[in-house]
Amino acid sequence: MTDYDHLINKKSHSIIYEDIVDRFFKIFVENELYYETDVSYFTPISKLVMASYILDSQKVKITVDDYLHYYNDELVFRLVIKNKKDLYNILNEMIYEVFAYRDAENLGITTAPKFKMDELNYKNSVVMQFYEEQELLTKSPVTDNDINDSYEKNKNRFIIPEYIISNMFFFNSWNDAQKARTDIKNSKDDNSNDLPKDLTRNLCNMIFNKEISYKDSLFSKKIIDNLYKIQKGNIAGPYKIDGKYVMFKKVGEKGKIVMPLEDVKKQIIYIAEQDKIQQVKKETLPELKKKYQLVDLIDHHKYIQMAQDSTSVLYKQESEISSSK
Repeated sequence: MTDYDHLINKKSHSIIYEDIVDRFFKIFVENELYYETDVSYFTPISKLVMASYILDSQKVKITVDDYLHYYNDELVFRLVIKNKKDLYNILNEMIYEVFAYRDAENLGITTAPKFKMDELNYKNSVVMQFYEEQELLTKSPVTDNDINDSYEKNKNRFIIPEYIISNMFFFNSWNDAQKARTDIKNSKDDNSNDLPKDLTRNLCNMIFNKEISYKDSLFSKKIIDNLYKIQKGNIAGPYKIDGKYVMFKKVGEKGKIVMPLEDVKKQIIYIAEQDKIQQVKKETLPELKKKYQLVDLIDHHKYIQMAQDSTSVLYKQESEISSSK
């Protein structure tokens, strides 16, 4: 954490309510929402407060609804939620953004030429992306031959293990499974006799070295996808299977296969479209450059100095506040 992070923590007096975060994360895990956030699952707790902070002497609340809106609609790069620490990080980021932008306004950074240029560049990039998707591809649409060619060229990007090897631990309740997470992670991969007593006391059953294929019909697609994504030694679950809560420990991988075209067709189409766009750009840009001259209007040295001066002002303000107490 930087000095500026500490400064914002002092100013914000932020509080994260652990009991609400726990309830949120339980819904998240029970419904296997690691790579998506469907708001309907959280309706019963949507108005509960996950965090709060002080801004202009007023208490500001962040509800579950606020968090979901930020996560689904405002994050440029959506993070995968793997544990409660990730939730805390995103809540802290929501608070950080409010105060950082306020400081930037007070220091005049938001009216600086570089900021305005970046703002314009962002808008232009959105317009350009829309133009690429809507216009460029209509001039040169992707054909079935393009898709097949792209798949053949990019097969090496879709090589996966033929089997994931996992140890499976069965429990009667979600809480029992969650409590056992650390013991399962620390357990030996090939010795069921070496498990801690606290773990075995609540175990209903266990299966060691279970081979799970990419197309295994015994498990849901979400479970299989997660097992393929996590690293060896990591835990997935608990998942509710036939009335039991199952924890998976990934202990290895076996063999290699190339995912069939029908399973990766969306990705292949996207790759083929990007290739087409680059091809059209390559053909069009030379003519555009002849028509329109590029001019750099930003005084980069001035902006760098402004950023350095802004940092100095922030620390001076903090020193004055501390000395006045």
